[in-house]
Amino acid sequence: MRRLTIELDLDEMQKFESNPMLDRIRSLEILQFLREGPEEFAAIFRIELADSEAKVEDFIDDDIIDLQLLDHSDGAHTYFIRSRPARHSEGVFDHSAAGGYLSLPFEIRDGKARITYLGNGRQIKQFLDGVEKIGIRYRVASMTDARFGKDSPLSHLTEKQRKVIVDAYRLGYYDEPRRISSEELAKRMKIGSSTLINHRRRAERHLLAELVGK
Repeated sequence: MRRLTIELDLDEMQKFESNPMLDRIRSLEILQFLREGPEEFAAIFRIELADSEAKVEDFIDDDIIDLQLLDHSDGAHTYFIRSRPARHSEGVFDHSAAGGYLSLPFEIRDGKARITYLGNGRQIKQFLDGVEKIGIRYRVASMTDARFGKDSPLSHLTEKQRKVIVDAYRLGYYDEPRRISSEELAKRMKIGSSTLINHRRRAERHLLAELVGK
């Protein structure tokens, strides 16, 4: 799995995610992606608006399900947000089409946006092809292997097992009620159902062994 970080100007960011609030942001940092699936997006983010009198709540639309203020200090606000995925109109880039997912760092600062994308080689190429097709001008800030620390249970999984278990979690397979079935997950990942089940079960066994002892 690879980690790609690109940097672009805010006017280019509008092609990636059209939002009238972008021009009013002094700084924004996503602290944690909690959910990024076909039916729901959730994250914790810290934001500072250029106009101290403006509020994030002023820009709420029908796609926002939940917005909660968690902290306010030094002119910045920390929020939990839960929303439906953006409806990508023609000319606006849909990052999910490549099959990978957004990761940290994801931030806006000093008029620049930094976007990080995780995926295999094919997904990274498809992501960049989509960016260029829309005409987004960017520079590659970094391209590295997505490594997990030795203390992480994920470090003991194969790349395919990690991909299956991470996608299953992020897309809601382990939610109650379940948000995606095993068959739907396999279709989304473009692999056979039996292959997905095999990778998932092996990954689960490894993770459980790490938790309860071999």
